[in-house]
Amino acid sequence: MRVRLALFLFALWLSACSRTINESDVFLPEMAEGTQFSITRNDDPIFVTNKARDGLFEELGIEFADGFIETPEGRLAVRHVTNKNKQGPLIVYCGGNSYDVPSHGELAAWKIGGHGDGLLWDYPGFGKSDGSPSVMSFRVSMERVASAIETYKRDKNQPVVFWGHSLGGFVCAEMVRAIGAADAIVFEATAPSAHAAKDYLVPALLRPFLSIRLADELAGLDSVAALSGVRSADGAPLPLLVLGARKDQILPVALSRRLADELEADGHNVSLTIYPDADHFDIGFAQGHDEAVSTFLANALAATNSMQ
Repeated sequence: MRVRLALFLFALWLSACSRTINESDVFLPEMAEGTQFSITRNDDPIFVTNKARDGLFEELGIEFADGFIETPEGRLAVRHVTNKNKQGPLIVYCGGNSYDVPSHGELAAWKIGGHGDGLLWDYPGFGKSDGSPSVMSFRVSMERVASAIETYKRDKNQPVVFWGHSLGGFVCAEMVRAIGAADAIVFEATAPSAHAAKDYLVPALLRPFLSIRLADELAGLDSVAALSGVRSADGAPLPLLVLGARKDQILPVALSRRLADELEADGHNVSLTIYPDADHFDIGFAQGHDEAVSTFLANALAATNSMQ
């Protein structure tokens, strides 16, 4: 009797101490407008609350064109970024779980615009986009964006690079799986899978006392699985750059290292760069970042350029 009572109480304790991570815990459109990022270089304000100072994009030769892509749930907002001074790839950017183009599009454009053109887009239910923030809506929308990429290229030979930050790493991987090939992928401050990241979606002090589970809808988000068997556009191993931040308190740098290891074990051509003084949000502005990305893209796209 005592054993049965003990087992019952233990089971009750487990059920009380379990935590299921749902879609509403991951997709946070309501937080996008509240996030802020200010950057100063040599006492010159570059960005204040995510908006560029007047004249910055003119100096860089970057222009924007906003539009929409139609989906079954309505309109999906996109922004085409063109760098008049740079003949580089088209970079398809997938943001994090509290990213939208109205709030963070300028920051994203500045981060990737020095390397070529860009295609930014809002997730369903984010920013100016219709729809609901759910995995099912994400899958439909990413397929629509993927199918529209060719219309945003400067010409048919422009290479296409996917760049996923945080949650966007999973999204970009899914897009590449849908297309079946890519010229290169950049993973920034992300994880191998939602399962690998689930423990970090609750406060650190509570983790030892909780049994953390993923809702079924989220369990399939897995960048390594999505890219298994996918090759580069020329049929070679897929060139991948993994960027991690040692001060990342949201998705710790160990997840970036694990992602790189698992992708390499799966046969991809992986480069890993860790920034000692960066956190989850400012890798793109860390010392040496532009040089690391430029070197990676030059090497990754050399074969593509030679085929043109």
